[in-house]
Amino acid sequence: MQVIIEDYVHGEGMKLALIALNTFFCVAVGVASLFALLKLALGG
Repeated sequence: MQVIIEDYVHGEGMKLALIALNTFFCVAVGVASLFALLKLALGG
């Protein structure tokens, strides 16, 4: 997704903001997935 943002978004400020939001979203999904796995593993 980062490559798509870098290639198709032309404003530097918007590009930086979208890359930051993309990174935050990926981290949030990873944390939610880890939480779900731990909840399942520990008997929910």
